[in-house]
Amino acid sequence: MAESPADTTELDFTVFTNVDGLPVLEVRAVEVDEWGNIWVGTEGGGLAVGQGEGATWATYPSFQLEPENIRSLLGRADTLWVCTDEGLALITTRMTADWSDDEIDLFTESDGLANADVNVALVADSILWVGTVDGLNRVRLDGLGDPAQWQVIRMEDGLASDVVLSLAVQPGLVWAGTDEGISRWDGSQWVSQLAGLEVRQVAVGGDSVWATTDDGVWRYHVDGGWSDVTGELPLRDAVAVHVDSGGHVWIGLGSGRTSSRRLYGEGLARRGGDGWERYLSNGLASNAVADAVLDLDGTLWCTHFPGGVSHLTAEGWETFTRATTEGMLGSDFVLWCAVDSRGDKWFGTWGGGVSRLTADGQWLLYDQDNSPLQTELVGALTVDRHDNVWIFDYQNALYVRSGDDSTWTRLDLAGEDAIFDIAVDEQDIVWTGSYDRGIRRLDYAGTLNDPSDDAVTAYSVEHGLASPGVRAVANGAGATMWFGTTGGASQFDGTDFTTYRRATSGLLSDFVSDVVVDGWGCVWFLTDGGVSVLEPGGIWRSYTSQNSGLVSGTIGDWSNALLIDESQERAWIGTVWGLSCLSFIPPFPRPDGLASVRAYPNPFVPSLGHRIVHFASLPEDAEVCIFGLGGELVWESGRGAVSNGEISWSVVNSRGKEVAGGIYIYLVRVAGGEVRTGRVAVVR
Repeated sequence: MAESPADTTELDFTVFTNVDGLPVLEVRAVEVDEWGNIWVGTEGGGLAVGQGEGATWATYPSFQLEPENIRSLLGRADTLWVCTDEGLALITTRMTADWSDDEIDLFTESDGLANADVNVALVADSILWVGTVDGLNRVRLDGLGDPAQWQVIRMEDGLASDVVLSLAVQPGLVWAGTDEGISRWDGSQWVSQLAGLEVRQVAVGGDSVWATTDDGVWRYHVDGGWSDVTGELPLRDAVAVHVDSGGHVWIGLGSGRTSSRRLYGEGLARRGGDGWERYLSNGLASNAVADAVLDLDGTLWCTHFPGGVSHLTAEGWETFTRATTEGMLGSDFVLWCAVDSRGDKWFGTWGGGVSRLTADGQWLLYDQDNSPLQTELVGALTVDRHDNVWIFDYQNALYVRSGDDSTWTRLDLAGEDAIFDIAVDEQDIVWTGSYDRGIRRLDYAGTLNDPSDDAVTAYSVEHGLASPGVRAVANGAGATMWFGTTGGASQFDGTDFTTYRRATSGLLSDFVSDVVVDGWGCVWFLTDGGVSVLEPGGIWRSYTSQNSGLVSGTIGDWSNALLIDESQERAWIGTVWGLSCLSFIPPFPRPDGLASVRAYPNPFVPSLGHRIVHFASLPEDAEVCIFGLGGELVWESGRGAVSNGEISWSVVNSRGKEVAGGIYIYLVRVAGGEVRTGRVAVVR
């Protein structure tokens, strides 16, 4: 029988992180005891306890419970069984504030365990069942202290595999989920089923048994055996299962990855009488943040690997996925986002090509069918000041889309095969960072669509680069470029490299995944230890999950984002485990007045792909007026047009018609009366 489609519903979730007191963010198990305390088992942070409706969190003291990697929890009366990678702990709690009078017993191989790496425990009819990575234990509760009472059950006894991941019980039956199927004990023999499936969790509801596996959700009924009931769920990778008191089956969805790699959540699904209903958090589409940008209105966009795209509006988060855009977001694995001068958003995806969301809300898709892209695996993407879109695909090709959708050029980067980042400086030099081959500098000599005169220069360790593994490329002041690598950060002044490493600077780590230079000249580094900031005076500042509200210092090759919102004096930091917003105090006030105002591109040449003239470094109360050489007013922005320190002119007059080629005078003025003028050339 076919399942009904999975609707997507939004619930009001409360999210608890390290900012609220959790020791770390990777939560592996949750259990609620009879007093209403919430016990949380983490990976790497031990055990935490939340008390009260608002969940005031405390970390269970490590001198009481030493193992930090918790696999699962089982609460029973005043006891808590804690499954860890160092044994099975039994906590008898007295519920005092400091937990100092708790009794703790840790069982290991010497006490009868099949293996000290314990995945799951279950108590039924005064018998303790323990699933480990090397067999299943069965022991009566009154025989825990006698190693001879611990029976070990393995494949030779009928188990589907020695790696036991989950347990459940029905009257007269015990179910053991393994990495190679599920086994059922009826009191006399083991029977194995679902061969080859990784059975992650098992739950019993009435006369049905539910199993989540790496290939969907399965249901066992005594009258019909096992059946696949995944139906129209968004993916077959199911992680967790629970049957509530109303008989509803709740499924935790994974991301399509294997169990040997970290699983990023894709929400919850609930199965009632009419099939599956999917629930998503009312926040980010996913914790794994790959990139972050501000649009022309100053609102935040985040991409996720996986999870799609999130947009922070005044009403909250708006999310886009391949499903909600009817396939026009080519994949939910979105690595890159860039915004052009029209306000169009460009998204580079892994497996779905390039997607574009126009300023008026239209989705467009560029893939192998309608563009020169040879693969739909987009490794890097950026938009330069002329609105040229630079794209690297994983067929060793760098493409640039200029003008309109009919103008694409492929450029040669001398054997480059894995670009991680692209930046284009104010001299229109293209810089690329490679996975393991250093940097390429491409000078296309002003002839974007004629690769014959291109010049490519390679830089690597022998030239002073910190490491050939480049993860980030950023424009600095003037001709300076910055590079984040797997071996530190490097600054290039056009001639020489200066390298910064943890041992010789204030960097938190030598693995630098993103670099941003802000308007005050501060250089921000996102590392796998947190965020480091180098101020112009050589002073270093650092932000970690220990000394700030940074949600996590954990980054990945595809899950890292660093964005500075200068107008609001805040930084957005995206990691594997979510998004943090840091409000900061600049090292010095912004320069007063209009001394730093500039117009670009200047000259404005449409044949080179120019579409907009930007007036930059503007105060919030600035306005721009354009005059002809005869003094006639051509166009004016009016007050309130500044966005992220800029005003954009589409090179049209007040009636919206293109202006003719020639020299135009711009006038910038602020409410206090200060005025700055300059010239901009239009070459048609």
